[in-house]
Amino acid sequence: MTLEKRLESLALAALVLMRRQNSSVSIYLVSDSLMRGLNSKYRRKDRPTTVLSFVEPKVPHPETDKKVLGEIYLAPVYIKKTGGDIGRLLLHGLLHLLGYDHNRKNDKIKMENKERVLARRLLKQDI
Repeated sequence: MTLEKRLESLALAALVLMRRQNSSVSIYLVSDSLMRGLNSKYRRKDRPTTVLSFVEPKVPHPETDKKVLGEIYLAPVYIKKTGGDIGRLLLHGLLHLLGYDHNRKNDKIKMENKERVLARRLLKQDI
């Protein structure tokens, strides 16, 4: 199975576990340079990063009956370079699309706990 298909399956399974099976998300695998450009443009950080999430604006999507949550960008080469886990980072990005924010004090613990539970159930890992 290709990496793209594995990530798609993981995202769908996570949405089901979170009772959001009526939602969809777009996942993009991008180069380090494209990720650096996105990070610079949208976060004002001129360096590559492992994952970025962009919440979908509230616009109609007549092509689907699902709620479109947004987009997740992953940089597989950079993730590998930094020793990250692409599945775990996909889950992290998905939680951001669902409104979790580790920069808000109250959300940080909730987000970390939810990510840990999802990783344990879907990736068979816990860190």
